[in-house]
Amino acid sequence: MTGKIILGTAQFGLDYGINNVTGKLSENDLTLLLNHAYNNGVEFLDTAVLYGDSETRIGDYLKNSQNHFRIVSKTPDCTKDELEFHLKSSLKKLNTKKLYGYLLHSFKTFVKDKTIVSELHRLKEKSLVDKIGFSIYYPDELKILIDEKIPFNILQLPYNLFDRRFESWFEELSEKNVEIHVRSVFLQGLFFIEPEKLTNHFLSVKNKLVELNTIAKELKVDVLTLALCFILNNRFINKVIVGVDNINQLEQLLKSVINNCGSIKNHLNNDFIKLSVDDENIIIPSNWK
Repeated sequence: MTGKIILGTAQFGLDYGINNVTGKLSENDLTLLLNHAYNNGVEFLDTAVLYGDSETRIGDYLKNSQNHFRIVSKTPDCTKDELEFHLKSSLKKLNTKKLYGYLLHSFKTFVKDKTIVSELHRLKEKSLVDKIGFSIYYPDELKILIDEKIPFNILQLPYNLFDRRFESWFEELSEKNVEIHVRSVFLQGLFFIEPEKLTNHFLSVKNKLVELNTIAKELKVDVLTLALCFILNNRFINKVIVGVDNINQLEQLLKSVINNCGSIKNHLNNDFIKLSVDDENIIIPSNWK
């Protein structure tokens, strides 16, 4: 099941995550982390032009490593005519000749000029990328893609125990052979904050966090395991993007996957719908205060 995991790399180039107190990874920690990930069956990385110098740091690692990760990167907001330049720039920084996936990072890029999709397909035909797609935040964006019959291979979207807005689309996407890549599995670390330490912005979900901790105790697992296995056991989800701040967190995550996801599979059902949150000020991190 570790093969479904994509290691997120925003924290390689940015101080990323509500619970991140250590900042960007050092060069040594980055090397140890990527080596450990690869040696334990994690072969995918997710990055983006907007993740600071993440692409460059990944490329520096690959120059000095025998490990070969498959990489998904995302565009900056750009025009159709600029797309090939940005892709080739990413390839150079990443020290690779081809990406596994290349996604439009902002849906606004598509809305401004929908013909940009044809350019993505042209770059795919040039064998610069295997699969193309979108990173989205809102179900309305997905509805546009479906209604307008836009062809794509990968859809990256947020999904977790609180945010289940896209769930009703999963089966249809799977039938269309679209890979579903899920991010925000831990809601940027919100799930790990002690309920009593929440800031005022999150007080509306204090009881949900209390309930989440209660369920985890009843199943005799930690919150990380519960949140991660909820995603991994979903048959429609192809890849799960997770970010970690250090190798210890990665070890804990992989141990949770290997030891627990199978044993609690039968418990991960619609009973968790009570944890669902509709408030976009909570479930969309860009709205956090």
